[in-house]
Amino acid sequence: MFHSIDEKNAPIMKKFTQFLITSIAMTACMLSAGQARALTFTEGDAGDLMDSALNVGSATEINGVISTSSDIDLFRLTIDRTGNTTFDATPIKSKDGSQLNINMFLFNEKGNPLFSLEPRDEDAMKFDFATAAGIYFLGIGTDDMDALDAKGETIAGNDSDIVNAKGVLGGWSVGSESAGAYNIKISTIPTDKVPTPALLPGLLGFGIKALRRKKQEGDLVAVPVKA
Repeated sequence: MFHSIDEKNAPIMKKFTQFLITSIAMTACMLSAGQARALTFTEGDAGDLMDSALNVGSATEINGVISTSSDIDLFRLTIDRTGNTTFDATPIKSKDGSQLNINMFLFNEKGNPLFSLEPRDEDAMKFDFATAAGIYFLGIGTDDMDALDAKGETIAGNDSDIVNAKGVLGGWSVGSESAGAYNIKISTIPTDKVPTPALLPGLLGFGIKALRRKKQEGDLVAVPVKA
């Protein structure tokens, strides 16, 4: 009598079927996780302090609008992988040709300043930061805006200057008159995929490397920042 699967081969086929089902399930989970990280978030009404910051989770892109020189958008951001994180900020030109002179700040979960940067004039800007997985606060505002503590003392200047790394965000100064929409792209290269230390001397030990796009030069210039 003919049998499609004899008793000897049945256990092997059973194991193969289980392996195939498991592999398909794992692949589906991996694809789902990858799609979840590709998240675009449009700012509606972000607060300006940590208790009112807009939680964007692990968003990879944020779109927002700064309406006045005293407006600040603060986002509570989750970076879920230790590695090298790139923040790429681009002001969006309005119909009349004007655009935001953007200013960007990064704080840790406690509100201590880690980084601040503004470009020359109304340029786009990008900076890389070696991050541990965790919670961060990303602040977006106008040119000449400073981050202050609860006493009104400056903890982070608007021009790549961390005045008090142990200070805690408690307020903001008023910036220069500027308004407009912006786009922020956020991406993290996990530590196990980051190039060798010899190629990234400025990123080890949570070092910081900032890049400014200058209109006059038309290229990126590395700017060291105090930690």
